[in-house]
Amino acid sequence: MRHYYRFIILSSLFLSSNVFAMKFFIDGLLWRATNSNNWVYVNSLTLPQQTINYKTIDFNYAPGFRVGASFDGGWGTTLAYTRFYTKTNDTASGALQPSFVGSVTAKPTTAYLYSSGQVSQVIDYNIFDYGYGKAFHPVGEWMLQPRVGLMGGWINQSTEASFQGSTSTNESITNNFIGLGPKVGVDTSITIMKYHEIEPTLVASFFASYLVGNWVIKDITNVVPARRISVTGSSMSWGALTLQASMGLGLAYKSFSVNCVYELNDWFNQNQFFDNDTGTHNNDLILQGLTLNVSYNF
Repeated sequence: MRHYYRFIILSSLFLSSNVFAMKFFIDGLLWRATNSNNWVYVNSLTLPQQTINYKTIDFNYAPGFRVGASFDGGWGTTLAYTRFYTKTNDTASGALQPSFVGSVTAKPTTAYLYSSGQVSQVIDYNIFDYGYGKAFHPVGEWMLQPRVGLMGGWINQSTEASFQGSTSTNESITNNFIGLGPKVGVDTSITIMKYHEIEPTLVASFFASYLVGNWVIKDITNVVPARRISVTGSSMSWGALTLQASMGLGLAYKSFSVNCVYELNDWFNQNQFFDNDTGTHNNDLILQGLTLNVSYNF
């Protein structure tokens, strides 16, 4: 038993001689998705002046979260998981022409227009981040921490559209992506002042990543009277470029810190599908809004 206590004491002395900090953090997200997509147009059918009004799927702000931990022993390591889920709905009535291929194909004649329609779209965003870098102070209270790492995860998007008339349709479109790739960027902060262990700061970060991934795209329409239309195409595999940036204010007190930033995530060419209105889509998925970070250092 005496040797056991000696081992504990020696181990404690050894660990205390190495500077090693651990930080846990949680972020509250209030983001809005932008994913340009016209789902229908309304034809006034008025003469002599006729108007056509396109309706776009728009998202409102929705909550999400990010959790993670970082370990700093000179060189720092950070691991984080981001979860964001958002859903939107829209309706239309009048003389309607859908944008989606299945519902257009189901029309009995080229001149036929539906009388009412509904659409809903879901974005399910799940991303893991790993970063490794070393902080340094090039000038005074200015801190820079270049980081390299990995980003990976999946983004599932689904759209459900229904149209009613003498022919009725229910069309389901899925656009699911999964990928993994390198990430590089920098975190930076400037301490504005120090007052009794209170440190207000300006904070910012800029990152770019390139994920080698795969899109699985499906478009299936069920028609009344009984009929089923499948729009087929190859699942696509290539790289997905994404840019991330944030900027805001931070406040540190002893072991606690709080940052409030405006964050922007731009996923290039993420919305991949074909429609009858504009053809092939390669639209960006943009997620932006406020991020409130709360962290504690051990």
